[in-house]
Amino acid sequence: MSEEEKAASPEAEEESSYAFDDSKNGKTFAETYVLDKDLGRGAFSVVKVGHHQQKTGESFAIKIITKAEMYDFDKECLKNELAVMKRLPAHDHIVQLYDVFDETDFVHLILEKVDGGELLDRLINKENYTECEARDLCKIVMEAMTHCHKNKVAHRDIKPENILMASETDDSTIKIADFGFAKFCPEDDSLKTQCGSAMHVAPEILTKTPYGTSVDCWALGVVIFTCIGGYPPFYGNNNQETFKKILKGEFEFTEESFGHITQDCQDMITGLLTMDMKDRWSTQQCLDCAWMKDDPKMLKRNSLLPNLKKLAEFSAKRKFKGVVNAVKFARKLSSFEEVAASSMHDESEVMHDVTKPRGRRSSIHD
Repeated sequence: MSEEEKAASPEAEEESSYAFDDSKNGKTFAETYVLDKDLGRGAFSVVKVGHHQQKTGESFAIKIITKAEMYDFDKECLKNELAVMKRLPAHDHIVQLYDVFDETDFVHLILEKVDGGELLDRLINKENYTECEARDLCKIVMEAMTHCHKNKVAHRDIKPENILMASETDDSTIKIADFGFAKFCPEDDSLKTQCGSAMHVAPEILTKTPYGTSVDCWALGVVIFTCIGGYPPFYGNNNQETFKKILKGEFEFTEESFGHITQDCQDMITGLLTMDMKDRWSTQQCLDCAWMKDDPKMLKRNSLLPNLKKLAEFSAKRKFKGVVNAVKFARKLSSFEEVAASSMHDESEVMHDVTKPRGRRSSIHD
């Protein structure tokens, strides 16, 4: 068994249970829940609103996975996700998995229902947005990820699509979602699997260097840079170009987008986007940094509305190309070594398209 497999095995952590004990007590899904309208569909799953027959007034997001349509890779991702979510203590800003019904033809995941959509979409539609508000949102995300990292969990797929708003009216309640690539990692070099999303992947993943929770910190740096500046720090016309830029580690705080942003904010982003993972800022360092302590009145004077216009343009372009949502990599890909070895040749895409039958991972919110 590999070190990564050992880190994710049931023996690696003390056994715990889900918040609800219906499945543990032998009840079937049909005996426990009533299904309602659809919330979304994935490659081999559908998410519906569900109501517990005894817990009146509560509704949940029920992810229904069809076993017959899953590839072996999908089954492994689901196994990892359930192992992590079962043992990760609950947190106010992490989507909670309440129960799992593993039955003959289907797996039913009973999840916390969030109604506010993705963070990026919420930001784009805001009429007022300042550096103070951005700082406060970042603090919430950092607290959630610090909780994961203190419990030795690497998320490995941090990106705007997996940072959700709990409701349509509350701008402060954020939820981290989709732990399909998550793993327990007791050491800083416990993990080796190449996984993540193109623009947010850390350089050590591309170079096949053993890694730990610091890959999440890199991804957070990309997310924060993008949400504040309106454009991503590393972006190419295709994944190959994006990876080359990530491996160089060069990014720019343009005067137009960051000239009015505090140096404390830029220092934190730079700390997160540090190439050497040993020197990269942790989420706890971010929570303790100067930006988190800056005077709110001062930060409120720095409007981010002009940058949101650029963010909206980039988001539309990204969705059109399907750069993030349609492309994943999570299998052994020899072409990663080619990307790391040379930045002069622009060859074929190194990430496989999950719309093709090579193993697809469905997200709760895909």
